[in-house]
Amino acid sequence: MDELTSETEKFLKTAVFKAFTTNKVKKIPYFLKGKNSNESIYSLYNNMKNYRSLLFVELIGIDRVTLEKMCKQVSIDVTAKKEYDGLVRDYLIKVKVGH
Repeated sequence: MDELTSETEKFLKTAVFKAFTTNKVKKIPYFLKGKNSNESIYSLYNNMKNYRSLLFVELIGIDRVTLEKMCKQVSIDVTAKKEYDGLVRDYLIKVKVGH
């Protein structure tokens, strides 16, 4: 979490709530009302922090350079210049998470 840019951190903390306002939903669902953004399970940031999950989305999560380093650690050849999603697929299969 220390490597996140401030823009990415802000997005992860507010994305769910902003989706409602962007789509002009006037009534926020009851399960979101009064939720502290520091505790909410509806915060992508909190879920990543609490459950140690990785976000394989190039523009807001793990960047290509970091993904290539992760792939090299588990003996995946990155010289073939695969697309980002192809590397993610190979990585998840290799670490037995699936895709």
